[in-house]
Amino acid sequence: MSSSSARQYFDGTGALFAAAVDACGVCDRGYEIAGRWVVVRAAGTELVARTEPALIQPARPVSDTTSPDLVVDMWDSALSGVPIGRAPWRPDDLRPLGLVRTYCDDRFLSAVDVHTASLSLFDRSTSRARFWVEDARRMAYWQSASPLRLIVSWWAAARGMQLTHAAAVAGSAGAVLLVGGAGVGKSTTSLTCLLAGMQFLGDDYCLVEPGSSPLVHRVYTTAKLQPDALERLPQLRPTVRNLDRLDREKAILDLAGLYPGRLGATAPLRAIVVPRLGSQVRVSSATPGTVLRAMAPSTIFGLFGATSRTLSLL
Repeated sequence: MSSSSARQYFDGTGALFAAAVDACGVCDRGYEIAGRWVVVRAAGTELVARTEPALIQPARPVSDTTSPDLVVDMWDSALSGVPIGRAPWRPDDLRPLGLVRTYCDDRFLSAVDVHTASLSLFDRSTSRARFWVEDARRMAYWQSASPLRLIVSWWAAARGMQLTHAAAVAGSAGAVLLVGGAGVGKSTTSLTCLLAGMQFLGDDYCLVEPGSSPLVHRVYTTAKLQPDALERLPQLRPTVRNLDRLDREKAILDLAGLYPGRLGATAPLRAIVVPRLGSQVRVSSATPGTVLRAMAPSTIFGLFGATSRTLSLL
């Protein structure tokens, strides 16, 4: 598939977003992520209501004259009445991790998440992105806990950073990254550290910036906990937004309201820890291979569209 087809499709979705704005109005929000200015433009207010609690960051007004480093347009069809239309690709064009093989090239990235009926697009050259979901009111709870995750990962990769499946906490000396698959205790550990007075940089996804002095950046102000873990940390119960659905969902914690002073933004990376469940508390050295095996699979497969550079960045 030629690059012109990817460009035409990206431009076509821009026209759809404009039609959705005509129908619902535009709601602009500005955030600071990894020291960069990010603007999110939504058709209507529902998607903002679903995503903003996770993205609350110190930020300048959208009318600020500073040029944004990333602009994301997002809309849904159910509330705007603007359908996404028939996909121009074939089902066998979809790769296992969501990338649309025939609509990705050196400039454009396109991915479908069939589990949530959503589409993510990114233009590397202009740093413009688009996000569409069929119905904002039926947005998956994990999407609202870490919104625009795929787009953030693409944008970060274009700037030499990696959105990593990890938790991170920081003290005065710097940050510790906690890596591993689901269920090893990343969220419980990071939130226990927050309650103990440390800086929270994320419980599930963080931006890591490699280099001679690597950095960890917070992206989201939310956390997710299994209901039984919430019982062990009852102080956090007032932050839970979905108490009525814990029989079928993880608890989503909006931390900005009660703990604004403990939400760090950026810290130098000093150590990486691989938590493991056991009957005793002990610390032992981990090899680089052990760390990579704990970090890479869940990062690559969890992003549904990790780039070819993801493994090398990790």
